[in-house]
Amino acid sequence: MQTIELAKEDVAIANSDDRQTRWPNPKGQDSRLKKGKSQSSSQSPRKGTARKRPEREKSARQLAFEALRAIDRGAFADVVIDRKLNGSKLSAQDKGLVTELVYGSVRRQRTLDALIDQFGTRKASQQQADLLQILRLGFYQLRYLTHVPDHAVVDTTVQLAKAQRLGKLSGVVNGMLRGYIRQSSALETSKAD
Repeated sequence: MQTIELAKEDVAIANSDDRQTRWPNPKGQDSRLKKGKSQSSSQSPRKGTARKRPEREKSARQLAFEALRAIDRGAFADVVIDRKLNGSKLSAQDKGLVTELVYGSVRRQRTLDALIDQFGTRKASQQQADLLQILRLGFYQLRYLTHVPDHAVVDTTVQLAKAQRLGKLSGVVNGMLRGYIRQSSALETSKAD
């Protein structure tokens, strides 16, 4: 009964005309905050903790990257994909893209690693784990997915590298993927002649 009475008291205080709202503090102390004013962004509710930003919905390529990272660490592909897709708000088309990217990258891993060896200064086995997964995604899209334009693949893959805070390695991603595009367009031109 005491909790109900406390709740009524808090509602009564919140509805009062004294322009102040009293919020109970977990330590039992009262915190006062004027109506209409909020704490500044530099102040956090508790000292030493930062406010969490609202999380943006992850893109199809971001989910595919996270799934590939989990698979690389020993998870089963079907289980990872199921968990990622059930927890997302992606459209059916984007869910299909995630599935294609993950299964295709796993299926064609040796071919993709050979492309990384060919266009990179380091072999695939020497690449940083996150960078390797991002490169595999990019090369898979360029080589096997015809419905995605090359410039879009390069841009989204570079943005994915930047989102993973790979810093200057995003330039490496850009250079390797553009090198592949140049070589493949040169081969198509020579076949046309």
